[in-house]
Amino acid sequence: MSPQESFKNILKKLDKRCKITFAGTLGIGFLHISLF
Repeated sequence: MSPQESFKNILKKLDKRCKITFAGTLGIGFLHISLF
């Protein structure tokens, strides 16, 4: 595995985590809006 390939893999993992965090933040924000 070349350094470039492993770097791409790290980016993919980070991207996935960011999307999950973003979705979670949106979900929490939506809950707050609907509750209050």
